[in-house]
Amino acid sequence: MVTAGAEAQSQMIVTESEVKGLEQIYTPNNARVRAAQARMDELKRQADKFGGKDVDPTKDGSLAHSEL
Repeated sequence: MVTAGAEAQSQMIVTESEVKGLEQIYTPNNARVRAAQARMDELKRQADKFGGKDVDPTKDGSLAHSEL
């Protein structure tokens, strides 16, 4: 689980760099920028689940922050 969380965070960092690079070339409304931003948001959501942020263990299979 730690490996999966680290992988999600590393992918998020790469995608964040991609978004910043695309924003230097294109406007924020460009399809490429929006797609990269959506990927980054999803990766952040997944990383937050592994990190235990805002997770309700009764509704979700992820660990709560206090359980880490």
